[in-house]
Amino acid sequence: MSYEGHYQILCKEGHFSTMPCMYGGEDWENWKCEDIVDGEKCGSTHDVVNSVDDTNCDSYGYRKPILVKKAVTEKCPTCGHTHVTSDATYRLSEEVYFYSQSADDYVPVTEWEKHNGGES
Repeated sequence: MSYEGHYQILCKEGHFSTMPCMYGGEDWENWKCEDIVDGEKCGSTHDVVNSVDDTNCDSYGYRKPILVKKAVTEKCPTCGHTHVTSDATYRLSEEVYFYSQSADDYVPVTEWEKHNGGES
């Protein structure tokens, strides 16, 4: 039996990332945030790690990232491009979801349980 999935990771500053997880595991314990804060890499360690099971293409255990603070951008006076100076921050929903192909959307796990005779 195989397993496919990914981790949803929030660093201690609230930056959101994902990382694949497979047998033998990627080393999320030593993960460092690469998002930008005040023009520099954040470098913070993980605060929240949520495992999402993608084995049956349904992302079981997914938690929606909820925006807490928008990214900060500024326009460069030299090149005219807009640059991110601080990445957005998030929190994860308390509600746990799975991807329903029939609904083509994420559905709360409680809905799955109602139609499938209780907890998974």
